Amino acid sequence: MADWIKMRSSLVTNPKVVRMARVLLADHGFREWIGGLRGCDTCDESVTSHVTTRDIEVVTRIVVGALVPTWSAVNDTAGRDGVIRHASSHDFDISAGVPGFGRALLAVDWLQELPGGDGVRFVNFDEHNSPQKERSLTSKSGAERTKEYRERKKQEQASVTKSDAESDEARDVTVTSQRDDREEKSREEKKRKKPPTPSGGCGRFEDFWTAWPKSERKQDKVKCAQKWRTLGLDAKADVILADIAVKRKTQKWRDGYMEAPLVYLNGERWEDGVTPGDGAEQHDWTEGAH
Repeated sequence: MADWIKMRSSLVTNPKVVRMARVLLADHGFREWIGGLRGCDTCDESVTSHVTTRDIEVVTRIVVGALVPTWSAVNDTAGRDGVIRHASSHDFDISAGVPGFGRALLAVDWLQELPGGDGVRFVNFDEHNSPQKERSLTSKSGAERTKEYRERKKQEQASVTKSDAESDEARDVTVTSQRDDREEKSREEKKRKKPPTPSGGCGRFEDFWTAWPKSERKQDKVKCAQKWRTLGLDAKADVILADIAVKRKTQKWRDGYMEAPLVYLNGERWEDGVTPGDGAEQHDWTEGAH
């Protein structure tokens, strides 16, 4: 894996970078190297601000570019304390490829020389970067990282599966609870809408329904039962059953031309007085269906 360092996008306008540019512009060796740009020691009242600003803008970009190899070298060689033994500020002129660069680092306190020429220290370097030496202590092989990744994926999958199962269980409980609530509410609604049961009851309705001939029009049993109950037809069940027995013998009913049972009840057709010989008259089957 390639090494990397952090470089802030706003670094070119950092006050320390601008200060380093001014220090370099005042350095004779740097001015000769850069090809004759005016340094800050000549930036007096006779020099226009436009020229000075232009020079600084150019050199700040040189500074940022030179910081990349400089900080990369520090990243590779320094410890957590930012110390590089046996190094001098001049060494960074060479690593950066810019004359006077080490003195510019000293000027902004990014670099300090240790007493007795024992080396240099980059101040607060570990605020934004972890030196390579420190990373090496905790670095892992590709196989180790792959193993950890797979283990992490397994844990995530197990967590998702458990979460899905818990969600399904919670959803089932919620759905069941909601369904039970709806059913209970429906029962309550039916109780409120249910008409009072007449004194005759509905005990003989099944006899009526069984006696009625099977056909496509034998339907609406619930509505028929409600009508039976509403009209209190248990008291008239014998008359109704006798009427059905007679009508089953009529030609019309034998041919399947009988009304729907709900029409029969709505129209109180047992009062028609039909005999087995009747059947020529065709009744409107929808009469009394409402």
